[in-house]
Amino acid sequence: MSYALAGMQFGHMHCCFSVEYFSKPLDHRSCIMLFIFPAYNFKFQFFSRTHTLNAIPEFLPSSVLLKRWVSSSEIIDLNKFRPATIDDIACVHERAYVLGLEKAMDQASEQGLIFIESSGPTYATPTTFQESLFAAGAGISLVDAVVAASKVKKDPPVGFALVRPPGHHAVPTGPMGFCVFGNVAIAARYAQRAHGLKRVFIIDFDVHHGNGTNDAFYDDPDIFFLSTHQDGSYPGTGKINQIGIGDGEGSTLNLPLPGGSGDKAMRSVFDEVIVPCAQRFKPDIILVSAGYVLLQRGYNLSSLSHSVADSFRAFLGEPSLAPEFDNPSFLYEEPSKKVKEAIQKVKHIQSL
Repeated sequence: MSYALAGMQFGHMHCCFSVEYFSKPLDHRSCIMLFIFPAYNFKFQFFSRTHTLNAIPEFLPSSVLLKRWVSSSEIIDLNKFRPATIDDIACVHERAYVLGLEKAMDQASEQGLIFIESSGPTYATPTTFQESLFAAGAGISLVDAVVAASKVKKDPPVGFALVRPPGHHAVPTGPMGFCVFGNVAIAARYAQRAHGLKRVFIIDFDVHHGNGTNDAFYDDPDIFFLSTHQDGSYPGTGKINQIGIGDGEGSTLNLPLPGGSGDKAMRSVFDEVIVPCAQRFKPDIILVSAGYVLLQRGYNLSSLSHSVADSFRAFLGEPSLAPEFDNPSFLYEEPSKKVKEAIQKVKHIQSL
């Protein structure tokens, strides 16, 4: 019996946890979709308007998924979830940081905005602490919901949640890169603690390396962290030779890809690296942090929405419609030779 929890983040918007239970091959199946939209008041320095996240749920029902959307047996809107507790957060982050951030909300209330980390930069408003608890709680609640659903549904359920603030840059000692708490990392520890799902496989694909998740489990042999990211991008971590330390040596895989890597590169990575790693690790649960970073004049809301809709098509066993929405002016030849070299190097390091 195994489960899969997938999380999506749109660039720095740690957005979606998708949870799947499966006891047979993941082919066409009926699904349970769990939508959770916490922390709309959380504001980024560059993305102060909530429509960046709102655009996605507004688009989905009006897309070609409409007929499937109205079928309550396939897609269920779940809006009840609990915030994470301080104890939940402290399973990943130092308690001193968590309590210090809570206390800093008094200062944020007085000043309206305070900086809590400079590399992003990351800042807090008076509601940031509570919103961050809800963002982490979304993943926790989604794990609970899908595990529960798996006990009563014949077909494998799938969950999907949009959450902010984001998480994969937040390190155990503090915030970083717009991220406050490590949402996926917290969900991983919760799955272990609450459901006895000991072996956790985390996939993080984004233009940026998920350094916070990497650091949280760098010496842990029971959590395999695999990151694909653009070589040389923020925060400059995730080198190919960073594979874990101590008992966790070999349970971290970092695959920096050359700029311009696209669909072909990611398909090769999944086929040649991710699938073999997961099969060898034999996880009880899989978590995926998925990033769609589009830096052409900021975050392209249409592209983000279509990307999420395509994820839903995959959940529902439908073919991708990405070719219909690709803009030829943005398409170019992928650096296939460099991608192949990177894949072969990481396969050698990991003995795949």
